[in-house]
Formats: sequence, C-alpha cells, structure tokens
Amino acid sequence: MQIDFIILTYNRANLLQKAIQSVLNQTYKNIRLLILDDNSSDNTEEVVNFFDDNRIEYIKNKQNLGMFKNWQKALSLVKGDLFHPMLGDDDIFIDNTFVEYGVKKIKKENLDALFFGMKKQINNKFIIDAPKNLQYDYLYSGLELCKNFLDYQLYCNANGLIKTEFINFLTNKEKFSFISDELSIFFNLLINLKNVKIDKKMIYQWSYNINSYSHTKIDNIYFRLKNHLYFIDKIYPIIKYYNVEDKFIDMFNSFSMYAIEDTIMNYHITRSNKIFNSILNNINKEIYIYGQGIIGIELETFLEQHNIKVLGFIDDYRKNCLKIDEIDKSKQIIIATYKKSLIHKMYKNLIANGVNYKNIVELI
Repeated sequence: MQIDFIILTYNRANLLQKAIQSVLNQTYKNIRLLILDDNSSDNTEEVVNFFDDNRIEYIKNKQNLGMFKNWQKALSLVKGDLFHPMLGDDDIFIDNTFVEYGVKKIKKENLDALFFGMKKQINNKFIIDAPKNLQYDYLYSGLELCKNFLDYQLYCNANGLIKTEFINFLTNKEKFSFISDELSIFFNLLINLKNVKIDKKMIYQWSYNINSYSHTKIDNIYFRLKNHLYFIDKIYPIIKYYNVEDKFIDMFNSFSMYAIEDTIMNYHITRSNKIFNSILNNINKEIYIYGQGIIGIELETFLEQHNIKVLGFIDDYRKNCLKIDEIDKSKQIIIATYKKSLIHKMYKNLIANGVNYKNIVELI
C-alpha cells in the first residue's frame, strides 16, 4: 500500500524542514510526499532539495494560487492507496509509527478512514482538545459524525488516513462542485464514508502563536457571524441531496448557537489587551488562571509581562492542568473565557468547591 502525503507551503522555508522530516521519519517506508510550493520567493526549493529523497515530489506553481486552489491541485495529484489530506508547513507529525499502525488497522478492519488526535502548541504551551462524548475505536458511520460535526470537526478533518477512492469528494468532482472551503468539503467527504474510526494516538502537532493568530480575528460582528452561517448554507444542499434534513435539525440549531457565542467571543478577543489592562488594578501579584485555551494562554503572557506570577492553570478537562481541589483557595482566580455560558458554569463550579466569590475575577 502506498500512502501519499501533502504539504502546502508558501515562504516558510525556515519551518518547512521539520515538517518534511516528520513525514520521512515514518517507520512505514512506502510513502510519497507531495510538496506544493505556492510560488515562494524564499529558499524553499533549496530546503526541499537538501533531503535528496526520491519519495519527495516538489512542485512550484508559476503563480500564487492561494491556499485552497493549491490544496485542490495537490489532491488531484494523489495516486496512493491511502492519503493524508494535508500537513501544514509549520506543523509536524509527533508519532513516527502511526502510518504503519494505521495501514494495518485499515486493512484488518476494512475502514474507509482512520482519524487521529492532535496537539495544539500555542506560544510553547500544549493543549489537547477532545470531544467529551468521543468514543475511541468505535465504528462510526460518516453520517453519525456529520450529525455531531461541531464536536468532531477538529478530529475528522485533515488529520487522518483516508482511502483514495473517496478523494473525489474533496476535489469537487462529485455532485457539489460549488463547494469552495475546507470545512464544507470535509463534511461532504465525511457524509460519504461508511466505516470510520477515531484513534486515541496523538500524531499531529499544530503550532501557532498569539501574534499570528491575531491575523484571523474579525472585529466586525456581522461579517464574523455571516462567515459562520455560510457553512450551513454550503452543507444544506448536501444534506438535502441525501434526504436527511430531519436528522440535522439539532446540528443546525447547535451550530447556530455556537456561531453567535463564538462571534461574541471573537469580538472580545480583538479587545483583549484593553480588557486585560482593565483588571490589572484589581488583581494580586499571584493568581491562578481558570481555562487553558487561547484566551488563558494570551492572558498568561500578558500577566507575566506585568510581573504577575501565574501559579498554574485550572481546567476541568485537560489532564495537564490543576483541578480546583488542588489549588490554594486563598489566591485569586481569573476566569479566562469570554463565553457567557462558560463563565456562569465556571463561577458556579468555583463556589461549589469552596472558593470565596471575592477571589474570583471575570474578564467581562
């Protein structure tokens, strides 16, 4: 079985080497690595040529196509029996055996796709997110996963091994040629898969820093909300085509509520520095942060710049964080989220576990 990998790159020669090496380091050797260079002006080609490995196919576009069209071009070149849809040029595989493991599992259990776990690295902090109701090694249908797409989108996206016979559902050659964004295309792929498993192996490290993340922030609430709901507009014809609209009412409602809450949160993220500054006069020199997400990590960086010691992160779900019964409850705790529903839940949780309300600080 040949496995094809895709790396898309543009002017990131300084990061690309680690991504390439993480593919070539796989214990499974029958692989082909497609590197699609979107007309870089740096020394990307020199970095690729350094490897001198005949499993690499390097293609440099004559003009810049943009990420989505470059990805579509790469997908059209896939020839292997299985493929991994995309590895970012600033990301790496952190498990050298997952391909060997995945090929055996897919063969033995006749799976259409096997998806894996992912670590996020934000400002050198590692976060592992997993849906609360995720069942590892459970045989899902694609339809089951699509009905809970809000929960599973991070797992059932670009991080897995997929049979190449299904690639047309990603390349606009099947039914829905109008689809033009990554999320809705993966939904179209997923709904057509019959036998899917999610494995607990953490194989992928997705890296970004707060400064680069800030470029994705949208401070116009209307456009942010419109962008979210655009996904529903995109996938509705797919659902209608398969005559399963009645099975997606809950998903539409959940996604719409998520879109509203996420839009509000994103608006506050664009104002984080102003919000953080507003609490400086009300906090002590030693504090805990409740919530190790993007906001929590951004807050930690801010506080350390202002000589405030962060004693640790409290998180109800992440294993590498403190739990409430492990902390010094005489210290202040900052609730690091902008989601109103979470603020209320976290506040109640602190009070129920014996924290004095006077020691709780909210951002908004």
